[in-house]
Amino acid sequence: MTRIIEEIIKHNAIQVAEHAKHDLEQKFGEIDRRDFKRKSDEDLALWQSRYPQDSPQFILGQSEWNRRQQTRAHRFTIAGIIIGAVLTLIVQLALRYFIR
Repeated sequence: MTRIIEEIIKHNAIQVAEHAKHDLEQKFGEIDRRDFKRKSDEDLALWQSRYPQDSPQFILGQSEWNRRQQTRAHRFTIAGIIIGAVLTLIVQLALRYFIR
């Protein structure tokens, strides 16, 4: 009798897990990537926290975090290049002026 109950519980657990997976997959198809880019950091964190770490939604959210981090790093790199170029120009002009 106990074995039968264990089998029923196991079967129900499998069905619940399959239903949850199907639900996550269905919701994944409804995601608009452009909407992700418009979300604030707080909204993205809130959205991502609703899903388990191994779900496609969570992984997609993590991908968006990585994209944002790369974009910010890229901006700092460009700013550093511009500042370096301007400082180099200033030093070159100052050296020309004083070396005459």
